Amino acid sequence: MGAKYANINIKMRDAEKLKGVLSEYYQGVKEKNLKLFSRFKEMPDDLLKMICKSHSEYVICQFTEKWLTILNANFGWESVDAVALAISKHINEPILTIGYFDDELVTMSIIENNKILTKHISGLGLSAYEIDAEKEDAIIFNEYLELDQELDVIEEILSIRLNHFTELDDKIQRLSELTGIQLGVGIEDYDFYISENKIAFEVIDFECS
Repeated sequence: MGAKYANINIKMRDAEKLKGVLSEYYQGVKEKNLKLFSRFKEMPDDLLKMICKSHSEYVICQFTEKWLTILNANFGWESVDAVALAISKHINEPILTIGYFDDELVTMSIIENNKILTKHISGLGLSAYEIDAEKEDAIIFNEYLELDQELDVIEEILSIRLNHFTELDDKIQRLSELTGIQLGVGIEDYDFYISENKIAFEVIDFECS
């Protein structure tokens, strides 16, 4: 089994403002979460608390000055765009989502004002999961991420012609280098990056009930 992670990156510097945005978002999904939790009320308390925490705890990290990263245990490649779209209703700043699944799929989307402006999805798992490859608009990636690169550089990084899973990881790493954001990180990894890189972070824990 390969790596699995997903993250939401928002072009903003104010972590307090982002906490407010997350609070507004969470209030919008709280009722749905409560209905979900009610199904598990017969479970042992420790297991119920773990399920609750996975839905209600978010981590805000700052890997670079201009961007804030959101992590959550329930973020996955198939769901992270939906969460980002909901969050984008509360802010005007552009959002970059990253999803990575089992060294077989990688997704990257640029989102703004509840709209996916462009999306990239590629990997050897496309046929197995019956997913169509999506060819991104390299101009949008270059502009919204302020990469200041020649388009052929962006197109090379985001090329959908892959022959080995290591190219998926290389794609994430090269985009990380250009943006200054550690894009290959999920909720399980942030302790490492905090200890090694001394990044700014904050854990936001909303009430489950």
